[in-house]
Amino acid sequence: MRSGSTLLCDLLTNTKLAGQPQEFFLPQWEKKSKFDTTNYPEYLQKMLESFASSNGVSGVKLMWCNCEYVIRRLHKSSESSSKPDLELLKEVFPDLKFVFISRRSKVRQAISLARSVKTKQWNKYQDSQNPGKTSFNRYGNIYNSQKNPYPYISPGTLEVYLSQIKKDESAWFEFFKNNNIEPQIIIYEELAQNKQKNINNILQFLDIQTLEDLNIDSFFKKQADFYTDFLVLQYQIYKALNWLIPSWILKPLFLIKNYFNYIIKPEHKKS
Repeated sequence: MRSGSTLLCDLLTNTKLAGQPQEFFLPQWEKKSKFDTTNYPEYLQKMLESFASSNGVSGVKLMWCNCEYVIRRLHKSSESSSKPDLELLKEVFPDLKFVFISRRSKVRQAISLARSVKTKQWNKYQDSQNPGKTSFNRYGNIYNSQKNPYPYISPGTLEVYLSQIKKDESAWFEFFKNNNIEPQIIIYEELAQNKQKNINNILQFLDIQTLEDLNIDSFFKKQADFYTDFLVLQYQIYKALNWLIPSWILKPLFLIKNYFNYIIKPEHKKS
């Protein structure tokens, strides 16, 4: 969730060597797919074949919540429900390898997620060449809207998203540990700074022979801006106040603030 996975998948797609990693596991994909989804393993294999690069390599973008969903579906489709999760995944994904992307700044990640949920804008492009391009996401919105790009996001809201981000990341590492998996770990901040080096490292990890004139570029534009910096500062002040001032003083103040925010909204004003 807002870890930089969209940028990473776009860069890998543009190499034309690592398939076209997409979120095939979202309900939107199944609804729009031309393939029969009743046989789930077969459906996944056909999707992988459809989005493979010319060298036969394919990939998927997988969030933790989607991973749990996929494993449940595979267990239902399997003749033996007692098969280990990893074994089921390997039956569908031959030569399975994991590339895990993480962000150092979880606060900025939470801000990015909160803004995207509120504005429905999940991507920005380098130019206006793709104004009608759609983007699937886990919240069911398949478009980039023109809503207010600077919505109010409370520190409390960020705390909720932060908790979910950390919980999902911990679940992934627990999964890797339990199944003796050593993923290729990519740090978003390092990827953004040096795309060539990180993508080449991934291709080597996947045992893919690279080309000298390899195209490593993306149309996506960084979404963080001055408002992101403002929300980071607001959150830091919030955490400092919580540390300096007892909660029994802060809580009534926040209740008063929320009350006034409520009554000054246009729909609550008296005509």
